[in-house]
Amino acid sequence: MKDKKCEMCYGFGFWSIGNLVPIGEMDSEEWAKRVVKCPWCGAGFAENERYKYLLDTKTKMEEKKK
Repeated sequence: MKDKKCEMCYGFGFWSIGNLVPIGEMDSEEWAKRVVKCPWCGAGFAENERYKYLLDTKTKMEEKKK
């Protein structure tokens, strides 16, 4: 049985350059510690300004659900 992947980043985190989109498996291995951490599942490492933006987005999404 396969593990369920994160619906936001597919389990690999986000690109640290360019558009803020999910990074693929092979690129995430190559970029390693520079991959922006996903606040939904914790994949990735970098907790920079992009991570703060994603965390803020996650918080706003959770508030809308209430």
